[in-house]
Amino acid sequence: MLVTSTGEQIDADMSGSEDLDWEIFGGVTKEGNVNFFLKNGKAQDIKWILKWLSHKGGSSDTTQDNPKNYDVKIEF
Repeated sequence: MLVTSTGEQIDADMSGSEDLDWEIFGGVTKEGNVNFFLKNGKAQDIKWILKWLSHKGGSSDTTQDNPKNYDVKIEF
């Protein structure tokens, strides 16, 4: 989930996104695409994005287990 400077709260569109295995550890680089589609406004109007909800899972966990909020502000 993201929150944008234009006031939108958007869930990822996982049907069009790449599977990043969702385990990203410190010092590791992962590349891939996760798609978020704006419902209002235009991408060029966004000054920053903030905060998304992710899930930590082990080999037997589902992605719905152990949710954790990450508050990260990325400015453009």
